Amino acid sequence: MTSCCDRHTSGLTSYEVVLADLLSLARPVATHTQVTLAKAPGQILAQDVVARLALPPRDNSAVDGYALGEPNGTNSFKVRSRTAAGEAASSAPLGLGQADRIFTGAPIPPATFGVVMQEDVIVQDGVIALSVVPSKGAHIREGGEDIQPCDPLISAGTRLDARHIALLAAMGHAEVRVTSPLQVAIFSSGKELRDPGQDLGPAAIHDSNRWMLNALLSGMNVEIRDLGILSDNREKIGRALADAGVGADLILGTGGVSVGEEDHIFAALSDVGTASKQYRMAVKPGKPVVFGPVGRALTICLPGNPVAALVSFGLLVRPCIGALLGRKENPPSPMPAISGFDWTRKPGRTEYFPARQIGCSPAGTPILEKLGKGGSALLKPLIHAQGFARVALDTKQVSVGDRIDWFPFEPGFSL
Repeated sequence: MTSCCDRHTSGLTSYEVVLADLLSLARPVATHTQVTLAKAPGQILAQDVVARLALPPRDNSAVDGYALGEPNGTNSFKVRSRTAAGEAASSAPLGLGQADRIFTGAPIPPATFGVVMQEDVIVQDGVIALSVVPSKGAHIREGGEDIQPCDPLISAGTRLDARHIALLAAMGHAEVRVTSPLQVAIFSSGKELRDPGQDLGPAAIHDSNRWMLNALLSGMNVEIRDLGILSDNREKIGRALADAGVGADLILGTGGVSVGEEDHIFAALSDVGTASKQYRMAVKPGKPVVFGPVGRALTICLPGNPVAALVSFGLLVRPCIGALLGRKENPPSPMPAISGFDWTRKPGRTEYFPARQIGCSPAGTPILEKLGKGGSALLKPLIHAQGFARVALDTKQVSVGDRIDWFPFEPGFSL
């Protein structure tokens, strides 16, 4: 992979600087609520959880079999009682040559030497004969071997999934305190846009970005308010942003963020907000971005081209939402991959492009195919893609066999 100097980056700002500036404005939303475990998946834990009891709470059998007292040298044990899971074990200690019939999860009686699996015994007239005597402590789950009381379990800021829910339930939590959902207002900007189902006329196109944003935000612990399509009018955009800033935590829009005569987002945001920023980010696609506070809301406006909006969402919006929810979102981390294509490009911006895996190297590294001809408005290549690949801003030539970065798509899609 050949590189050149970064003389082409004049006037552009690195992604790292833009993200740091954005996150400096993304202060956590401090409202919390109590929810049942059934409603907790996908929510953000508001406070640390420590163990309130041991797990397992007591010594118990790991198998169906027999709890044995001290061996008597004959490999024969007399069965004195029976204990199933959910029943209390006998309080009397097992004596020499005694055994209790026991089932998986049942409490271990006092003075148990070990548990033998039922497959390893022969039962006759209340006496069991062992083919082999188990080692001391065999097949016993010790109380607290997994978790001890007061052990730290789950940190505040964790997005709860099935693993956490199982642990909370095992600890006896019927409810959990979580961060309240973010209130997110979304819009698209552009007089050429029409909603799906509307007539296009001679010059309009259907708006795809709001529906994409709605899908990207799904499962991110947010409640969405759709502001619709905002026309290319500075005053109207300003009024819409000011109104949304009264109740929203985040306003997220696409379009109107460049520097043309019909791009009014930055001016409108500056009219009604404070500390508004406009950047030309050294990323392709996704160069223009505007953000700043309006009322109680942080407003982020992304490029109008769909692929640029998609890339910008992964790079900027996803970590910002994490910060607003009180959790640290690390920048996306790529996997190593190998180019399966030759490509000459104009250096100066870090570039993301749709790709799919077409093979593996002998070491198991994915070999990628570049999809599409480029362009931030092309949606079809995304359908066939398995993720985004990335090359550095100073890369001029990519050749077959070169190392590149790989961001596979995940459930819910994250760059």
